[in-house]
Amino acid sequence: QVITVWTDGSCSDNGTKYAAAGSGLWYHAQNTRNRAIRLPGEYLTNNIAEVMAVIAAIQDNGNVPCLRIITDSTYTVKAMTDLLRKRVDHGFLNVANKESVAALTAEISS
Repeated sequence: QVITVWTDGSCSDNGTKYAAAGSGLWYHAQNTRNRAIRLPGEYLTNNIAEVMAVIAAIQDNGNVPCLRIITDSTYTVKAMTDLLRKRVDHGFLNVANKESVAALTAEISS
């Protein structure tokens, strides 16, 4: 069985001390697992919110053998594919949003 989840993230005052960001997960209408997540912290960005949405989707579906994540975030897709090996090999040096990208890498590697 394939579980499909749509993810999204957004941020106002992107990258500033006053930034407010959130992530969302949507499975389908009336699904009780649909949810919005307010992210804590300062200096948040839309990319952090996008990555955190995918992390939440993976964590929510840890025992699912086939998870399809739909995202409009090129940043997040590249973090999980093209740039993954390079970032791991270089210890995430000079990676923007290092903590969230490293957390995403840990989730998809477990």
